[in-house]
Amino acid sequence: MRKKIFAVALLIVALMLSEPVMMFLLQRNVAFSLRGQVLLLIAQFFSLGLGALLLLGDRQVRLLGRCYDSKRMLFAFIALNIPFLIFGASEATLFVLADRFDAIRSISRLHNFEAFKTYNESAAIQGENTFWRRQGFHERNGLRFYPPISAPGFYINSDGLRTRELAQEGLGAFEVAVLGGSTVWGSNVTDAHTLPAYLENELKAQTGRNVRTYNLGVEGHSFRHELALLKAIHGKVAFRAAIFFHGGNDFIETAKEIQEQRVGPGNKAPRALRTLNEFETFLLFKGLALRLAEGLGLVSPPSYDDTSALQVIEGKVVAYRARLAEAQTFCKEQKMACFFFLQPLIFTRAGHSGFESAIMRNCQLNYPGAAKAYNMVVDRILEEKSSQVFDLRDGFNSTQEPVFGDIIHVNERGNETLARRMAELVASAVAAVR
Repeated sequence: MRKKIFAVALLIVALMLSEPVMMFLLQRNVAFSLRGQVLLLIAQFFSLGLGALLLLGDRQVRLLGRCYDSKRMLFAFIALNIPFLIFGASEATLFVLADRFDAIRSISRLHNFEAFKTYNESAAIQGENTFWRRQGFHERNGLRFYPPISAPGFYINSDGLRTRELAQEGLGAFEVAVLGGSTVWGSNVTDAHTLPAYLENELKAQTGRNVRTYNLGVEGHSFRHELALLKAIHGKVAFRAAIFFHGGNDFIETAKEIQEQRVGPGNKAPRALRTLNEFETFLLFKGLALRLAEGLGLVSPPSYDDTSALQVIEGKVVAYRARLAEAQTFCKEQKMACFFFLQPLIFTRAGHSGFESAIMRNCQLNYPGAAKAYNMVVDRILEEKSSQVFDLRDGFNSTQEPVFGDIIHVNERGNETLARRMAELVASAVAAVR
């Protein structure tokens, strides 16, 4: 009797793991990644098969013209599923421990608690944040926005942006829009510790003006999105200045695009590799293999002086300069001071300490060309001098403290350091705006 109850329970589990049932139980849409779909399929198949075989008991099963003992089938089924169960358990465990930024593999979250201390100590913020971010963005006119939310240290306004309400009167304040991706938005930090919040304090102190910054950062946004967002909401707030902070989302995948350009559009290897990169188990073994190859002297520094590489890099540069000219024209039309900062990444920093060293090493091993390609694009952009464009790649060279939690995102100390440097560079120009 117990065996049958257990079998029925397994069948119910298999049913509950199906996507339609999960959507019904959670009362919302569920979109699983490839990894999630594979893990669910393994769990469903094992639960369904084991439950069905247990219900058969000691019966003989006729299959394809032959009779089979159900007990032998049960043991064979379990034996055949052992590799898949081991893979599923390994993948689930590694996923819990892994902290990745898109395709860039980082280190265990256990090493990042110090960097994201404020965020991790706030269960309310972490819980709310985890819930609503899993809902995904909603889009309007090609731009991403968030569902409004209010929690201690975390606020999304009625327009779906992580900032104060746009319709509020400035009361004579000097309104500044701060635009960018997740680094401006403030991944893993509270509202008071985001880059725009620190910028407001620094600009007030260095200009003596009543500066009010608006956090218009959105995760995943690039320069194109930033400019479109500024144009879309400019009528709601009379911005006197706009600060763009970007580069990561625009250029971080340059090395990957170069590799795809080299092998050609018909080659399916890059696509297959991207699919395998969805799985933490594959990334673990790939990292071990790369470490072994490095130890044997088989890893050579990347070279980007061939035609394919230079075409990709030049395409990035031309697109950025076109967007920059468009943004400068818009700012001039609106009588708005605009400044553009090319952001630092972990590999543009002169030295690394603590867990940063492990992150940097993993980046060098798994994505050896990312640093060189990023720097080549930024160097080319900066060849055309502009008083509005600033290079912040050395923004952390003045401090020895660890600030990066992954290849691109920084902690509170990192945001504070960057804000001070940015304010120093633009304070005189902001003070001169009338």
